[in-house]
Amino acid sequence: MVAVHRVRIVFLWLMVGSGCSSSEDAGDVQPDASVAASAECGPEMDPIFAELTAEPTESPPNTRAALTVTKTSGTVSGTSASSYRPFFFDVTNFESTPVPSEQSGPSCRRITGNAVSSGDPIPLTVLNLRIEGLGDDAIVIDEFTGTRTVALDEGTLGDAPIVFAAERSEISERSFPNFRLEGKSPARFESFTARRLSEDGLEISWERGDASYVRLLLITKDLDEPDNASLWNRVECLVRDDGCHRVPESALIFLALNQPEASFEIERHEVTSMVLESGDELASIDAIQKVSAEIDLLAGFSGDVSP
Repeated sequence: MVAVHRVRIVFLWLMVGSGCSSSEDAGDVQPDASVAASAECGPEMDPIFAELTAEPTESPPNTRAALTVTKTSGTVSGTSASSYRPFFFDVTNFESTPVPSEQSGPSCRRITGNAVSSGDPIPLTVLNLRIEGLGDDAIVIDEFTGTRTVALDEGTLGDAPIVFAAERSEISERSFPNFRLEGKSPARFESFTARRLSEDGLEISWERGDASYVRLLLITKDLDEPDNASLWNRVECLVRDDGCHRVPESALIFLALNQPEASFEIERHEVTSMVLESGDELASIDAIQKVSAEIDLLAGFSGDVSP
């Protein structure tokens, strides 16, 4: 018997770096004064960032089973891809510091460095791993240890619930107990709009939904060394799935230190978790609908999302 509950959990395993170039064009990002902000949209409308990033009052169980399912779509003529990633580990000896960042408004942060981790998680073995809801047929793996990412040829996140289940291995020294967890699939994005405002930053709009939360990520690359990730400037916002969020001007100034062209991702997360009856094990599902696009911080963007 298990106690099942839906919670908002963020798995922010971001090994990221950021740097500031001395581009002379950094101050040239000027918004269109004719574009006004929407009255119903703004950082103060969705104060969920603190809830998602706060240290838990009680430490979650260290023996964990997690399933991450991601459907990534492009814009306009973009392509789509899907993958799933099971995870079975004892993380008692694993520690990771929070990603270094600076707050930019109540819901966004400027990422300024890399997380630092120590210790090694211990892989666990399960039998009869079963995943449903990613296609017509269930995915069944007789024996599974640790983690790996598996690409799906035609996997989708639709209306069907996602089922994540496995059985304890009696012959393995380290295993995870029998469990079965069922979670929702997040709705796909049909389109989104990014509008540069006259005074209030970048307003991003999408179809309102009811997912656990939405993650926005903006990245600008150094013009001289675009492949050097340590020089990328990144801004991350964690907001409610209410259809609109305003990225503050301070975040855009940070991004524009590199250039006004940014890579953009919007993710709709549906998170479900349960603590098993013993209280020593945690199982979770994070189902993600993701859209990637390139946007101009000056001109903004408006477009449909590929199927």
